[in-house]
Order: sequence, then structure tokens, then C-alpha cells
Amino acid sequence: MDILKYSEIDLSETIKRSEQDVNNVLGTVSEILENVRVNKDHAIREYTEKFDGVLIEDLKVSKDEIKEAYDTLDDELLTALKQAAQNIEKFHKRQIPSSWEMEVNPGVVAGQIVRPINSAGCYIPGGRAAYPSSILMTVIPAKIAGVEKVVCVTPPQKDGKILDAILVAADIAGAYDSKSGIWKVGDLAKGESATLNIVVLVKTTNKTIVNAANATSDTYDPNEDNNKCNSSITVPPEADLVLTIEPSATKVTVGDKVDFTITVVNQGPDTAVNTRAYVKLPAGLKLVNFKPSKGTYDPKTGIWTIGDLAPGEKVTLILNTKALVSGKFVIDAYTVCDTYESDLTNNNDTTEIEVVEPEVSGDKSPAKGVPANTMHATGNPILMVLLALLSIAGFSLRRKS
Repeated sequence: MDILKYSEIDLSETIKRSEQDVNNVLGTVSEILENVRVNKDHAIREYTEKFDGVLIEDLKVSKDEIKEAYDTLDDELLTALKQAAQNIEKFHKRQIPSSWEMEVNPGVVAGQIVRPINSAGCYIPGGRAAYPSSILMTVIPAKIAGVEKVVCVTPPQKDGKILDAILVAADIAGAYDSKSGIWKVGDLAKGESATLNIVVLVKTTNKTIVNAANATSDTYDPNEDNNKCNSSITVPPEADLVLTIEPSATKVTVGDKVDFTITVVNQGPDTAVNTRAYVKLPAGLKLVNFKPSKGTYDPKTGIWTIGDLAPGEKVTLILNTKALVSGKFVIDAYTVCDTYESDLTNNNDTTEIEVVEPEVSGDKSPAKGVPANTMHATGNPILMVLLALLSIAGFSLRRKS
């Protein structure tokens, strides 16, 4: 390690970061990434041999290597790593954000859901400069956040091994294996305690989950009755209601009939208890008839009482209406139930129809200069002439007689 005296150096040159243009290496890096993506471990072994000068057969560190690192690591450094890990853990536990929600309007819920990512990769410098603290400052926050899979990578030494401090720091930081459920606490002095904070994402509903733990050590324990404990949580049932409105037509004439089909589906995974929907027609539409496939509909209140909906069950309400006046009319509806719903964005729907006046018939009066075909009270004009002639002939016959 070089020791620099402040009075003998140019500080601006010492702390200046590299200003090298990286654009000329982007093509090479892209080729490396593509090769690793396609050829996976085989490509990594080739690049390790090329750049690090060592051929690695097993890319995963073994338990024996970790144990050997503990045996050879300086005790003071081990104590410092453990203390640093505790400090980092305390700090980042205070940083964990919490989920929350609020009802901004009746039936409208907004909020924040905090969920960890599934996996995280941590690069640990181990070549010219080795920083075991990098493991503590990357892995521990990821574990506290609830990241299920954390993978660390670091360059090997010329002998193909990893520095002892890096291996021990990795073991301290990621001492809990989520797959096996084993938490490697290490040595505990009298009165000393250790805490493991596990954040999980519940992927089931309507069940009671029991988490059991058991502590053991290589030292004789005269009282093992208090080495076990369990905790249980009850996950409530969950439903997901979806409501849609479909009109039979979006543009009609005054006096026409319009049908509205309101559909409610429960996407589960559990039963939606006491499901009901609200849909009321505007004043310009007259309700002629209604037909719910399940439950009852009250046209005065607009409440459609559906009842319990099983997962995957679909129900419909058909409203037969008649357009009374012209204009644009908006029909909206929403549905709720007593079962918890994590997604309320699809519980309502809106549709709009336009009602127009009927077309007025054109003027059928005769054109100017054309005599109207006027009908007399007696009927057809020709028939009138014939009747007149017969009347005159009959009058002449009577006079001659």
C-alpha cells in the first residue's frame, strides 16, 4: 500500500477520476455479454482464463473453502467484519419503506405497495484492490429488503482462490440460506443475541401459515425446551371482481329501445362474499324491464344484490330501456363485496350513448302551376261526372213520358 503525504502531493491529481473515453470498448463489452448469455458458464471460464490467467473448473465456492477461510483469517479482522455487519444491518433496517393505502374518494383506493425484487447480483472487487466491505454493504441491504436470491461474484487470485476476507464477509452477510432455511449465527458469547429479519411475500390466500424455528449449537445445552418456537399468521381470503357494461347500441333515436348488459366476474382466487353492484339509469332513459341472472335488482335504488360469487363465476344483469329524449347519456356502475380485494381498478365501468331526434319528413305539397288533385266529398271526379250524366238522362225520360 502506498502512503501519500498531503504536503507532498497534488490533491487535484490524486483524487481526479479517470476521464478515459469508454465508447471504444462498448463493442467489446457487448460481445462479452452476448457470449456469456449464450454459452453461460463455459464462456465465463474462458474469460477467467484469458483475463485472470487461471482456469476455474468449479465456479461456486465450496463449504470447505469457507471453513478454511475462517481458520486462516486474522481474529481482529473477523471481529471488525462482524461489527461492521451489525452496524450496516441496524442502519438499513431503519430504511425499509412500508406499504400503505388510503381511500381518496368513496370506493377509490390509492396507495403504495413495497415488494422486493426476486434476485440481485453483487460484484465484489477482488483483483488489484479487494474490498470485503462491498459484500456487507450490498448483500445485507438486499437480505433486509427481502430479496430471495442474492449472488456474489468476484475475480479469483492467481492461484484460483478467493481472498479469505471476501469469503468470510460473504458468509457473514448471506449467512441465511432461504432454500435450506439454515441461519449460520456463528459463536455467541454469554448474554449475546443475534437477530434475523426475514421479509416474505405471501403467495397464498385463505390459509394459516405457521413458521417454526429451532436453534442448535455444537456446545452442550442442558435445556433444549426453549430452543424451539413457532409463529402463525392467518392470510384472509381474497377476491378480484371485474365489472363491464355493454350497450346494444351507442346511437339511437328517440323512442328506440336500448339494452344494457352489466357483467360481473370473480377472478378469485377465493369466493367473493356478499357481492353487490350499483347501476342506475339517467332520467332520459326509461326502464322497461330487467333480468338478473343471479340475485335481485331494485330499480328504485339501482342496487343489484348478487350474493356470493365463486372463483370464476360470471353473472349478468340485462336492463331493457327506452330513450325518451335526445342527448348524450352516461351510464356507470360499480361492484363491491365483503371479501378483501387487492385490485379495485377493474370494479367499475362506464358507457355512453347518444339519443337523436327522428328525421322530419319532406314537404309533399304540389309544385307551383300544377293543379292539386282535389277529392270532393263524393269521391272520385270521374265517378261524379257519370252520376251527373245518368241523372240528366233520367230526368229527360221522365219528361217524355
